[in-house]
Amino acid sequence: MSGVDDKEKIINRAAKHNIPPSDNCPTCSAEIDGLGRALPPPQPDGFRNPALTVDAACTRESESGTEVLLITRGRSPFKGQLGLPGGFVDYGEDPQIAVLRELQEETGVGGIVTGLFDVRGDPTRDPRKHNVTIVYWVEADDSEPIAGDDAANAAWYNLDDVISGNCGVTSFDHLDVLIKIKESL
Repeated sequence: MSGVDDKEKIINRAAKHNIPPSDNCPTCSAEIDGLGRALPPPQPDGFRNPALTVDAACTRESESGTEVLLITRGRSPFKGQLGLPGGFVDYGEDPQIAVLRELQEETGVGGIVTGLFDVRGDPTRDPRKHNVTIVYWVEADDSEPIAGDDAANAAWYNLDDVISGNCGVTSFDHLDVLIKIKESL
C-alpha cells in the first residue's frame, strides 16, 4: 500500500466524521490526516503504523460493590477527566511489562497481568494520533493508590457510579471499556 492510498483512506474516514482534509501541519510541516494530526513518516516498507498503548483494568469488590482503579488525567488530552491507568509502550518493551510499568508510575500500585481484556483501535479515539490500545486485566496489589507521572489523582471508584457519570467525565473511549468491564463481571 502506498502513502497515497493511506492518505486516501484517512481522508475517507475523516469525511465520515465531517472533518475536512488538510495537507501539512502549520507547526512542523509534516503531512497531516483529516483529523488535523501529524502523520508519522512512512516506514521503510512504505507503511504508516499506529502507535501502541496499554491500559490496566483493575477491579475489586468492596461493601459498596465493584470498584475500578482510575486516574484523573493531569495532562492533555482530556486533562481533568477519569481514565484507566495506562500509556504508550516503549520501543523494545513487551506490552504486558508496559501495562505494569504504567500502572506503577501513575498509581503507585503493583499488579499481575491475569489476561487480555480488549483491544481498541478506532482511529478517532485519541486526538493526538491513531493509537491502538491493549486493555489487560490486572490484579492489583493492596497498595494505596498515589498519583504519579502524568496522573493528577489515583483512586478506587465505584464502577456503577463512574458509568452513570456521578464521578465525572471519562477520557478517550474508557466509558465504553468500563461498560464492557461491568458486562463481563
